[in-house]
Amino acid sequence: MLTIAISHNIFLTQNELVSLSIGEPVETIGVSLPVWFFRGNTSEPAQEVFCEYKLTNIKEDYPVTIFAKGYRINLPQIPAVLSKLKKPSRERWKEMTISEKEDWRQENPISVTGEDLLDLDEENPFHFKKYNKIKEGDRRMNCIHAIEISTFELLNKSLTF
Repeated sequence: MLTIAISHNIFLTQNELVSLSIGEPVETIGVSLPVWFFRGNTSEPAQEVFCEYKLTNIKEDYPVTIFAKGYRINLPQIPAVLSKLKKPSRERWKEMTISEKEDWRQENPISVTGEDLLDLDEENPFHFKKYNKIKEGDRRMNCIHAIEISTFELLNKSLTF
């Protein structure tokens, strides 16, 4: 089956992270890298495509949507069955070491959600995957979106002059 894997790299300012974490939509520019796979062949090397991203963090699950200039993506939400699991308070979470956070995640395996946006730092970008099936005419294909959201400060540090 034909498969497309798209890597999305999005960098947000602190204000955008706060807005998105409280449920306000954010529009920004990011980079996608689409790679096609079919019977052992790929379209690599992928070409970077700068495009618009419409990001939401609402209690609704919808697939990544492609529009003329980019993508609409909703951040993952806590599944209803896990909503009773309580993460440590934001203050306590910030005080925890990376090792303590890893231990907590091992003991309490829940997927990353939009609530985790404010925990971003250089070692812990926000990343998740979404899987879609697309039908175009008679052809069906798999679509894998690997989404990584990082801080704008990290992007600035990576630039060399």
